[in-house]
Amino acid sequence: MEDVDALCNELLGYFENDLPLSVDFVRRSVFREAVGPDGYEEAQVDAFLDKVVELMAAID
Repeated sequence: MEDVDALCNELLGYFENDLPLSVDFVRRSVFREAVGPDGYEEAQVDAFLDKVVELMAAID
C-alpha cells in the first residue's frame, strides 16, 4: 500500500500543484507485492492508473 500511496501523492502534486511528473513514470511504476490481507486490489490499481495515464496524455 505504501508504494501505491506514494505514487498517489506524486499524482496529487502533478494535478493540484502543477509539479512535474511524466506519463512514462506512471506507466512504468512497479509496486511491491502485498503481504497478508492488507493491500489494494491489483486490478483496481491497474484500472486507476490506466485512467490517470489517459488524463495525463490529454493534458500534455
